[in-house]
Amino acid sequence: MSNENSTNNDEKKDVKMVDTEEKITIKVSDDHDNGMQFRVKPTTQLKKIFDHFAAKQSVSRTDLRFYHNGVKLQDTDTPKDVNLQEGDTIEVLRQQIGGL
Repeated sequence: MSNENSTNNDEKKDVKMVDTEEKITIKVSDDHDNGMQFRVKPTTQLKKIFDHFAAKQSVSRTDLRFYHNGVKLQDTDTPKDVNLQEGDTIEVLRQQIGGL
């Protein structure tokens, strides 16, 4: 009798652990070697990563620009949209106004 209960409990645990989307790790780094790693689903909007990085660096989010392979990333992009893979790096640059 206890064998049947054990089997039923194992089946319930298996159902709970099923995840339809695997997470990937993305590194975000600026030119001062301030880097952070984020573990996100491929469908997560990058805005969440950008906002968190800016807050941890104590800078205004509007002062930062985010790039991957030379392409500027948008808040509404997802890792899947821009083909970010496990271990890829997003480069962070500060906005520059004017200059010579």
